[in-house]
Amino acid sequence: MSKMKENIVSIIVPVYNREKVIERCLQSLQAQTYKQLEIIVVDDGSQDQSAELCMAMAANDSHIKVIKQTNGGVSSARNRGIKEAAGKYLMFLDSDDVYEADTVASMMEYAAENTLCICGMRRIDQHGKSKDYVYDQTPVSYYDSDYYFEIDRLRLFYSVCNKLYIKEIIIKNGLFFDENIHYTEDFIFNLHYYQHIDRVILINKPYYHYIDCDQNSLSKDNQQNFLKGTLANNQTVIEYLNANPQIPEVLKARCYHSFLVNILCYLDRSNSFFKIDRKAASALISDAMKDMERWLPYANHKTRMEFWLLKHKLFLTDRIIRAIYFKWLA
Repeated sequence: MSKMKENIVSIIVPVYNREKVIERCLQSLQAQTYKQLEIIVVDDGSQDQSAELCMAMAANDSHIKVIKQTNGGVSSARNRGIKEAAGKYLMFLDSDDVYEADTVASMMEYAAENTLCICGMRRIDQHGKSKDYVYDQTPVSYYDSDYYFEIDRLRLFYSVCNKLYIKEIIIKNGLFFDENIHYTEDFIFNLHYYQHIDRVILINKPYYHYIDCDQNSLSKDNQQNFLKGTLANNQTVIEYLNANPQIPEVLKARCYHSFLVNILCYLDRSNSFFKIDRKAASALISDAMKDMERWLPYANHKTRMEFWLLKHKLFLTDRIIRAIYFKWLA
């Protein structure tokens, strides 16, 4: 492999019906100061003008490669991108989001064998209000992969969009995205990948911008299927954690906290504020809450409070408290 090819970073962008935002996403990649880039756009059967917009941009930029496939979901699109990628390094960016111009250059500065580079993220809501999530001790921090689990208090672990991966590790160990999982695919992919690296490097800059511009998208789906899928996927995570005793207890606790957040996400996005399907939610949540209880000693006070409210089926009370928290206290 030539030195040039070794330095290529392939950025995989899955696209499905994102004609309003895809150009913004790709423009952020075109603006990267690091130029050894391959931008792989996988159009996952879009029914709007997404594919056409991507093709038009690719016609004027040799870095962009557009692949069209029938709709198979985000995991299918990412897996297709991995297989088509020419670079030694891989990154993933969702079509709603953007990178700052020096994102790839900064990540590549610290790239090394058996190492995962992670940057911070900036979350931008639909009103333009932003919040940064960075590990703020030093500009660059180094950790053994196991110890990193213990210091990830800012949830930088979960997404695939703020990380620089080594393609060989993914291919050699068959670490593709599970195409049967639809709500926690990033998390499970990272759980597998972390078992094959030695070191984590945290870069204290919010280079990845997560733009929450479609907060009501779940209202278009069947809400019960969403919650059932979330519970089923969480069971997959539980089985994985229980089968790998080397994973620290504190990470397991955070996994359960992530699950709790998914339940709260469902309750927030289903129905109107005062019309929660309590009976259906109770039936689906009760058994899962039993599994979570033993991890509460590792959780913070806010999580314990949310758990207690949900356990006692005080759904409306929980939503009111969190609405107040996020509006005035967050």
